[in-house]
Amino acid sequence: MFELRIEAYGDLSKYDTIVTRGSPTENGNFTKFYLDNGIVNAVMMVTRKENVEAIKQLIRLRKKIDDPASLGNESNKIEVGIT
Repeated sequence: MFELRIEAYGDLSKYDTIVTRGSPTENGNFTKFYLDNGIVNAVMMVTRKENVEAIKQLIRLRKKIDDPASLGNESNKIEVGIT
Protein backbone atom coordinates (compact mmCIF):
# COMPACT_ATOMS: atom_id res chain seq x y z
CA MET A 1 0.00 0.00 0.00
CA PHE A 2 1.25 3.45 -0.91
CA GLU A 3 0.47 6.27 1.49
CA LEU A 4 0.95 9.88 0.43
CA ARG A 5 0.27 12.93 2.53
CA ILE A 6 0.73 16.47 1.25
CA GLU A 7 0.56 19.56 3.46
CA ALA A 8 1.10 23.11 2.24
CA TYR A 9 1.24 26.36 4.17
CA GLY A 10 1.62 29.91 2.87
CA ASP A 11 1.71 31.31 -0.67
CA LEU A 12 3.41 28.82 -3.00
CA SER A 13 3.22 31.22 -5.97
CA LYS A 14 5.73 33.84 -4.78
CA TYR A 15 9.35 32.65 -4.54
CA ASP A 16 12.80 33.10 -6.02
CA THR A 17 14.44 30.18 -4.18
CA ILE A 18 13.30 26.68 -3.23
CA VAL A 19 15.21 24.73 -0.59
CA THR A 20 14.52 20.99 -0.31
CA ARG A 21 14.90 19.01 2.91
CA GLY A 22 14.77 15.24 2.44
CA SER A 23 14.74 13.35 -0.83
CA PRO A 24 11.91 13.34 -3.38
CA THR A 25 13.72 10.69 -5.42
CA GLU A 26 15.03 8.32 -2.73
CA ASN A 27 12.03 7.75 -0.50
CA GLY A 28 9.50 10.39 -1.53
CA ASN A 29 9.61 12.09 1.88
CA PHE A 30 10.57 15.75 1.59
CA THR A 31 9.85 19.32 2.61
CA LYS A 32 10.24 22.28 0.26
CA PHE A 33 10.72 25.81 1.56
CA TYR A 34 9.65 28.56 -0.87
CA LEU A 35 11.59 31.75 -0.18
CA ASP A 36 11.39 35.22 -1.69
CA ASN A 37 14.42 37.41 -0.98
CA GLY A 38 15.37 35.15 1.96
CA ILE A 39 11.91 35.19 3.54
CA VAL A 40 9.94 31.95 3.80
CA ASN A 41 6.62 32.48 2.00
CA ALA A 42 5.46 28.87 1.94
CA VAL A 43 6.31 25.32 2.91
CA MET A 44 5.14 22.09 1.31
CA MET A 45 5.65 18.74 3.02
CA VAL A 46 5.15 15.40 1.28
CA THR A 47 4.81 12.34 3.53
CA ARG A 48 6.93 14.09 6.13
CA LYS A 49 6.61 15.15 9.74
CA GLU A 50 8.02 18.53 10.66
CA ASN A 51 7.23 21.02 13.42
CA VAL A 52 4.12 22.49 11.79
CA GLU A 53 3.61 25.19 14.42
CA ALA A 54 7.19 26.43 13.97
CA ILE A 55 6.73 26.39 10.18
CA LYS A 56 3.51 28.41 10.40
CA GLN A 57 5.16 30.92 12.72
CA LEU A 58 8.20 31.19 10.43
CA ILE A 59 5.89 32.08 7.53
CA ARG A 60 3.77 34.45 9.63
CA LEU A 61 6.73 36.41 11.08
CA ARG A 62 8.35 36.90 7.64
CA LYS A 63 11.82 36.82 9.20
CA LYS A 64 14.69 36.89 6.70
CA ILE A 65 16.79 33.72 6.72
CA ASP A 66 20.49 34.61 6.43
CA ASP A 67 21.45 31.12 5.21
CA PRO A 68 18.46 29.60 3.36
CA ALA A 69 20.48 26.45 2.55
CA SER A 70 20.49 25.66 6.28
CA LEU A 71 16.78 24.85 6.01
CA GLY A 72 17.72 21.84 3.86
CA ASN A 73 20.04 20.40 6.48
CA GLU A 74 18.31 17.45 8.18
CA SER A 75 20.22 18.02 11.43
CA ASN A 76 18.88 21.58 11.86
CA LYS A 77 15.66 21.90 13.81
CA ILE A 78 13.05 24.11 12.23
CA GLU A 79 12.71 26.97 14.66
CA VAL A 80 11.59 30.55 14.43
CA GLY A 81 14.99 31.55 15.83
CA ILE A 82 16.83 30.39 12.69
CA THR A 83 19.08 33.18 11.39
